[in-house]
Amino acid sequence: MTDDPRTPTGNPTEEGDLSAAPTAPTQPVEVPAASPPSGSGPRRAGGALRWAVAILVVVLVAGVASAAFYLLSGAANTPSTVASWAPPDPLFYAEARFDLPGDQKERLGEFLAHFPGFADQSTLESKLDETFDRLIRSASDGDRDYRTNIKPWFGGQVGLAVLDIPVPDVSNAAASRARAIGLVSVTDPAKAIAWVESFEKEPGTAETYNGTQLSGFADEPRIAYGVLGGKVLAVGDLDSVHAAVDTLGKTGFGATETFKAALATASGDHLGLVFVDMKRYAAAIARAVQAVAPSPGLDQALFQRLPPWVVFDARAESDNLLFEGASPAVLGVDPGPNRVSALAPRLPGSTLAVVEAHDVGKAINAAVSAARAIPEYREGLDELTKALEPVGGLDSFTSWIGDAALVVTKNGSSYAGGLVVALPDAASASAAQAKLASLRNLATLAGSGAIKVSDAEYAGATITTLDLGDLSGLSPSGSSPSPLPRDLLGGARLALSYTIHGGLVVFGIGGDTFVKSVLDTTAGTSLADQPRYRTAVDRADGSNVAQDYLDVRAILDAVEAELPASRKADYVANVKPYLDPIQAIAVSSKSGDPYRARFVLTVSK
Repeated sequence: MTDDPRTPTGNPTEEGDLSAAPTAPTQPVEVPAASPPSGSGPRRAGGALRWAVAILVVVLVAGVASAAFYLLSGAANTPSTVASWAPPDPLFYAEARFDLPGDQKERLGEFLAHFPGFADQSTLESKLDETFDRLIRSASDGDRDYRTNIKPWFGGQVGLAVLDIPVPDVSNAAASRARAIGLVSVTDPAKAIAWVESFEKEPGTAETYNGTQLSGFADEPRIAYGVLGGKVLAVGDLDSVHAAVDTLGKTGFGATETFKAALATASGDHLGLVFVDMKRYAAAIARAVQAVAPSPGLDQALFQRLPPWVVFDARAESDNLLFEGASPAVLGVDPGPNRVSALAPRLPGSTLAVVEAHDVGKAINAAVSAARAIPEYREGLDELTKALEPVGGLDSFTSWIGDAALVVTKNGSSYAGGLVVALPDAASASAAQAKLASLRNLATLAGSGAIKVSDAEYAGATITTLDLGDLSGLSPSGSSPSPLPRDLLGGARLALSYTIHGGLVVFGIGGDTFVKSVLDTTAGTSLADQPRYRTAVDRADGSNVAQDYLDVRAILDAVEAELPASRKADYVANVKPYLDPIQAIAVSSKSGDPYRARFVLTVSK
């Protein structure tokens, strides 16, 4: 291998073996299939591409699973070897850090210590090895395991770079192929190559490209593999592998200003990371979509509202798993100011789940204006706007809406839910009163007596209930037509209650239970006063433009209470100990440059 990069191969080639592809000078030789490494078990028939890619993906998925779901980041203080060798211009790049860089080994150990079997952090590596063994055995039908076949050469980092996605085109095979490369850091290049070759039944093809020995699979000659710089095992389409070789580990994606800017948004070392070049990724998707269903004008309007890139990362903390996303701010897109929830102190402490957003009325109007700029949507939106004119127009519905939250509560064995809307000022309260009064009158007239409207005083507020009665009365065999079959509706009833009080509009579904629970909420009994909520939202960043909360602990307790006696003993013995530490999930979105989003899973002993 030389110190200077050579000119890349240029245009993708058609199907053929490695020696047939136009490249830098090569030395084609036949490579005999290597014997399986010690302890690898009998070789299995099947395509090498399926096996090699499947196992590499399993390794990547194992990393994601061990940290939860998304691959995300923290400011990568510890350099990534695989990112250094990734081609410099991917549409999509992901990496998993099994080497647990920086503080992540200690933090992950502290997090896992909340669960059975992980109290002794000195055994963390052994426990993780056992987990990976099970995953690899499952993926290979028992033929392989992690400690025997992978750990002896595995350097702890896995990367995946997608350089292009296929465009449906039967006349152009090259354009219909995806370009992607998997990258795995290695400590023993020879063992890594032997592991890949152990999946091959027949000798493959070989070439030397830019000083690097590459091999191709016998049944997939356009798929190449090799160890780059003695550090990274690469497996991918031939052109992508050539592009990785050309970086020499110095000019790869990890060295680009874009990747450095993305990492700068994070707060520390990470378990995994995903980067998406949004403009190029969206353009690639648009090409594929428009090849099937052309849509002139849609692309440009959409692209103008996309950030140039988005990065996601996963990080372990002592009492939570943090998944964080970031992207540069987009000119002309204003999510509004960040602030602490004004609704949480008004919601009952029995809240199980809440989805909250700030300045919802303004957001709806902004979304409609943006959509109207897209020709394909303009006509439909104009029709909707015209249809709303007889009832006051769109603005009569949105002008009074401030922050809003969808809420689910649980009291004893009963569940309730509804919508809570904050009224920004006195004018908004008056507008809401007028709009709900007109809708009440409209419902009464339209119901022709089927809808019963009643008012009741409670805690200084007037609760209005619209009771549609037995829903079977709305079926085709009832008094008015409905697409719902009568036998499916049974004795189900539908009622909507609402009140305007104390700067809030509260809507309850199924009756007035939810509305009353909000009116009953006082300081010390609210959602904002619950320790589980405070901890989760604080970890997710309580000052935001939108947030969600899920009381996982309460939900799991409710599920356990409903288990039949025949299953409860097994659940308590074998499942409950692993779920007991889980407390809550909180999600937040924060405006600024960069724009940030956080997903937090909290645990406690």
